[in-house]
Amino acid sequence: MVVRSIFDSIRSIESVSCIGFRVSGYFLRLKEEDTNTKPDTFIMPRFSCLLVLILATTPLISFAQVLDPTIQAGTTEQLSEHVYWIPDQKKPIIPNVGIVVGEKATLVIDTGLGETNGKIVLDEARKVSKTDRFYVVASHTHPEHDLGAMAFPENATIIRSKAQQQDIMEQGMGLAKRFSTFSPIAAEQLEGAYIRDSDLIFENEMTLDLGGVHVRLIPVGPLHTGGDLAFYVEEDDVLFTGDVVMDQFPMPLTPKSKITRWLETLDKLEAIDAQLIVPCHYRTGSQDLIQNYRDYFSHAQSRVIELKHEGKSDKEITEVLTKELTEKFDFWSDPGRIPRTIAVAIRDLYQ
Repeated sequence: MVVRSIFDSIRSIESVSCIGFRVSGYFLRLKEEDTNTKPDTFIMPRFSCLLVLILATTPLISFAQVLDPTIQAGTTEQLSEHVYWIPDQKKPIIPNVGIVVGEKATLVIDTGLGETNGKIVLDEARKVSKTDRFYVVASHTHPEHDLGAMAFPENATIIRSKAQQQDIMEQGMGLAKRFSTFSPIAAEQLEGAYIRDSDLIFENEMTLDLGGVHVRLIPVGPLHTGGDLAFYVEEDDVLFTGDVVMDQFPMPLTPKSKITRWLETLDKLEAIDAQLIVPCHYRTGSQDLIQNYRDYFSHAQSRVIELKHEGKSDKEITEVLTKELTEKFDFWSDPGRIPRTIAVAIRDLYQ
């Protein structure tokens, strides 16, 4: 009965696009159905999920009850002359928040889940700001990155890319409704939440002059989502990479994602040669984060081609390559994300 209940739990949450469950120290991501992928292209590692859930010391339902996506106030740290961050404390559905302080304005990158977190971020930004002029951006439009903007004052300028605006038009608050099922705390923080209207929409790269410091807003999607953005703080040589470069397995969620495009984007970001890289989850780093992602995607892409030439089925490729990548990149968490990358690599062959 216990095993059957766990399988039922897995099936009931498989439709969620990017759920983070920290179970016994592991961050398990579950997939979203992709109608553009061939039937046997994406193989959900059910047994792995089952094993993790069985070994967990806390039942799934208990974990859901305590999942707290609240950004921790008072933890802001200075990274460089103009750049601060509020680290995610390695907790699910909390972003690394970026704050870039200029003489004329302050830029806030990723505002957290809903008004409660937005107020925390705003309070932290005000502690280090030299002015009450705020620009607000998001690395992408997932709820924990964008919905905190609702807490910012009316005179704050909300900036989004054209691709992000398209994501909002297509998805609306649908993903936020799913997030509200994660825990009672998440539901409470999303009650009454809404997507703040954009004040400025740009299509190509643009630069913000904050007064003594300039930030380039660089469209890099569609990769994790349709509207991924990176942000480069020129004077401080700091690059914010969103979910496009992190210290864990990547998650290509949008059906528009391609391995070749991800590799091209990594080349583009590497050429910036930033001294410090700040992903929107997990630790900061340097060029090693980009190189690790290049190695990962290159290996996945080349091995899919090799295994296809050997006559392997999509299912066999997924099984073989998942094992290979788990072992090769054992320093990352979230191996449950690997089949998603393999699915994209296989799909690329058919397009």
